[in-house]
Amino acid sequence: MSTKRRNSKKKKHSNAGFHFCLVLIFFVVLIGSTGTLLWLNGFFSAEGTSSWSLFNNPAILQEEKVPMDRVFIVGDSITLGAEAELREKIPGAAVDGVVGRSAPTGLEILTDLKEDGIPLDYVVIGLANNVHQDEIKSFRAMLDLLSDEATRIVFVTGHGKADMKAGNEFIRTLPNLYDNVTVADWDEAISDHEEWLGGDGIHVYNKKANTLYADLVYDALIR
Repeated sequence: MSTKRRNSKKKKHSNAGFHFCLVLIFFVVLIGSTGTLLWLNGFFSAEGTSSWSLFNNPAILQEEKVPMDRVFIVGDSITLGAEAELREKIPGAAVDGVVGRSAPTGLEILTDLKEDGIPLDYVVIGLANNVHQDEIKSFRAMLDLLSDEATRIVFVTGHGKADMKAGNEFIRTLPNLYDNVTVADWDEAISDHEEWLGGDGIHVYNKKANTLYADLVYDALIR
């Protein structure tokens, strides 16, 4: 074989290697940019990700890495009225507020969800406004149902009637008894802004009040 032909083969091998490197670099860049785009769209979940992607995932409450789409809020008409503000503050949360709902009904809902295998990791319970004779009993049953597995349980106090006092006092004792329970003290916070409430002193027809409610829930979740 002549020297000229040998040099020609070497040149072809060199060019092939160079082209292979270019292709390899292209795929590395493509995969990296795709991963970034997926992350930006909240594709990565909190489970099975690196600490870096978990920290930067926009679907996480940044202060405590609470996954918003695993927050379930069960409540009454106050929760229902603040639904838009809750969804804005905690995007991805499931908000289930119904007029007139009391604690026993809320317990049934949570029990059904648990029996259906729905994860109840972060639960907000806003059911202290419609006082029921079995209210505290139902709250205790919720704790029995959730406290061993839930990462965070938030109880929201009620406001506007004297008969809410017993339920509120019970709720305020819970953080001392359960490490994973916090309180969103609606009763205390709205007492400074009674002018934001309707004529009955209970219901909310004011965006400022709804925003306050959502802020209290958010703060209690990340506390």
